[in-house]
Amino acid sequence: MKKLTLLILVVVFASCHFYGSKVEFEIVNNTEFVIDSLNIVPNSEKPLKNIILKPYQKSMYVVDMSDIPPIDGSYNLSYKMNNEFVNKNYGYYSNGIPLEEYVVVTIEKDTVTFNPKEIE
Repeated sequence: MKKLTLLILVVVFASCHFYGSKVEFEIVNNTEFVIDSLNIVPNSEKPLKNIILKPYQKSMYVVDMSDIPPIDGSYNLSYKMNNEFVNKNYGYYSNGIPLEEYVVVTIEKDTVTFNPKEIE
């Protein structure tokens, strides 16, 4: 019986894969406009930093999830472009743990795409 319990515990822990407490977002500005006051926060928390992207510039934005309470939620991307404010929700995290570790965010004139990538 002890061997069966041990086997079940090993299988359960081996099947769980947690990425850690940080998510890296690669932000790509594919527009001719400056993107101002860009931030990404879990569940509309207060942003820790804002970045500015020049036209056709790329930048990294790291979200540290280590202080997030053990709740489920999503990320909120907000920025200002061409004197308009834009807000987009993306993704999911469970119990304060991110399910992805790297996401490419491409900002076009009228579209925002989120593309999670595997880091090997």
